[in-house]
Formats: sequence, C-alpha cells, structure tokens
Amino acid sequence: MDAGFAKVDEKFDKVDERFNKVDDKMDERFDKVDERFDKTDTKMDKRFKEADTKMDAGFAKVDEKFDKVDERFEKVDKKFDKVDKRFDKTDAKMDRGFTEVRELFLKFFAPNQKTPKASNPDPSSTQASKPSKPDLRNVLDASSPMEKSTQPPESPLQQTGSTTNPTETPLKEKLPESLV
Repeated sequence: MDAGFAKVDEKFDKVDERFNKVDDKMDERFDKVDERFDKTDTKMDKRFKEADTKMDAGFAKVDEKFDKVDERFEKVDKKFDKVDKRFDKTDAKMDRGFTEVRELFLKFFAPNQKTPKASNPDPSSTQASKPSKPDLRNVLDASSPMEKSTQPPESPLQQTGSTTNPTETPLKEKLPESLV
C-alpha cells in the first residue's frame, strides 16, 4: 500500500507542477493585462486633461463672445431709451398741438361754448396730466356757419381784400376760387 500511496503522491506532485505552471502563466498574463490597463489609464488621464483644457479654453472664448454680445445689447438698450424719450417728447408736443387745435376749433365754430384751459403736459414727469377735452358733440348745430355754407368763413384779410403790403395784389385775388 505504501507503494500505491507513493504513486498517488507522485501523481499529485505532477498535477501540482502543472497547476503551478498554469498559475505562473495566468499570473504572467494577468500582469500583462494590468500593465495594459495602467497604460490605458495613463493615456486616458492625459487625454481627459487635454480635453478639459481645450473645453475650458473653448468655453472661455464663448464667454468672451457673450460678453461682447451683452455689451452690444446694452448699447442697443441705451439707444432705445433715447428713442423712447424722443417719443415721449413728441407725444407731449402732439398733445399740446391737438389741444391748441381743439381750442381754435371751438373758438371759431362754437364761440358760445367755453373752452377749458389745458395744462401743458410735462414730458419729464411720469404722470402727465391730460387736458380736459371740451364737448364737441353739439358744436355743429343749426346756428353753426358750417351748416349754412359749405365754404369756410372768410378771414378779415379776405373780407377786406387788403394785404400787409399795399403793392401786392389782394389775398382774394391770389387764392383759387375754390378757396375764396
């Protein structure tokens, strides 16, 4: 039996040698795989750093461009503010003109109706007081000159035919007949 056990031990020793050879080859191969992973990791880290650097530079350029765009928009906003101020002044001027026209209209075509005094709106104030509008609904009644004639009333210069310069021809003669 000892001889049988010796043969079994011998066979186990041979199997152990084979396992050791396979283990060594596997360790060798795993070491090579680890080396490759280390190289890949090193390359990847280097590439990521390069990519980060390029991306940071690219984003910095984009930020600079956006800053320039923001500056341009600020200039445009300032120009719009100037335009808005001009429109405010024009609106106030037009309001004053319309008030004057309304008052003249009432003066010539409705002399019996009182015209309210209009305050001139201040374009710099935020709440400009609007002049009160006279009631124009009953201006053209039966006693109005517009109902009696289709032509506008004559001005004092047209009635007399006189002009400021005696050497000039009278204003009536200068005007076309449709206006006289």
